[in-house]
Amino acid sequence: MAKVTAKALLSSVNLNSGSTELKFTADYKDERNKEWAAYTPALSFSMTVKPEVFEKHFELGGSYTVTFESEAE
Repeated sequence: MAKVTAKALLSSVNLNSGSTELKFTADYKDERNKEWAAYTPALSFSMTVKPEVFEKHFELGGSYTVTFESEAE
């Protein structure tokens, strides 16, 4: 299986006690997801991190590269 790379936009941040929930959606700016969006035109996922990880590595409205790759070949 080949890699599929997507550009994700950090669209929502929910600060909780001791954790931070990050919600991502597809980033369509400059046709960044054109390769896969022709067949699967939606992307959304969330992850929960410690507040210090959010502060150090993420920014609301920031764009991030996500790579999906099968472990079994």
